[in-house]
Amino acid sequence: MRDYDRAIAEYNEAIRLDPKNAAALGGRCSAWTNKNELNRALTDCNAAIAIDPKYAPPYSTRCYIMYGKRDYDRAMADCDQAIRLDPKYAVAYANRGYVLLRGKRDYDRALADLNEAIRLDPKFPNAYQSRGLLWADKRDYDRAIVEHTEAIRLDPKYVYPYADRCWALYNKKEFDRALKDCDQAISVDPKLAYVFVRRGLIWVEQRDFDRAIADYTQAIRIDPN
Repeated sequence: MRDYDRAIAEYNEAIRLDPKNAAALGGRCSAWTNKNELNRALTDCNAAIAIDPKYAPPYSTRCYIMYGKRDYDRAMADCDQAIRLDPKYAVAYANRGYVLLRGKRDYDRALADLNEAIRLDPKFPNAYQSRGLLWADKRDYDRAIVEHTEAIRLDPKYVYPYADRCWALYNKKEFDRALKDCDQAISVDPKLAYVFVRRGLIWVEQRDFDRAIADYTQAIRIDPN
């Protein structure tokens, strides 16, 4: 798992030394976002933008925050602004692509943005991960597996490609390979309830109902909702 707590501690010190450090506020905003603490993230992104309205990264991160709050129009507006300010900022294209994919269900525009993110930064694992989700939505699981595999190659500690390659393999009925990926995802981040649900589905297919029940129980324990 990426060490967001350590990153936050380092940004805290930078902000203590210079409270108007827009880059540090933007970085802490991103770290809070990755910890899913969206309100704290939003406060930092707003502060960074107020200090330097021409600095693209906080707009891109706020785009993702607004996606998390299901305000897709505001999310799009922020990513659009990030791209206007920095047309070569791969993260903004990837974030806008994700909003288009998951929020707007506009697959053609999402694919165009994700392709552009990868063109600008061929070593950006998140863009491959999102493109894998797009192919899975289209039930092209072979392409999804290729994308998730590349994301893993670029960042072996990035949990989501393991979880989603597991799902693509499950849909191809490659249950042994799917199980290994879900196991790996859980070893990287044991707090993702949906991965336990997916592994439970694999156990059901393998007729191991006791293990399936154990995984479903753990998923409910993590996320009772």
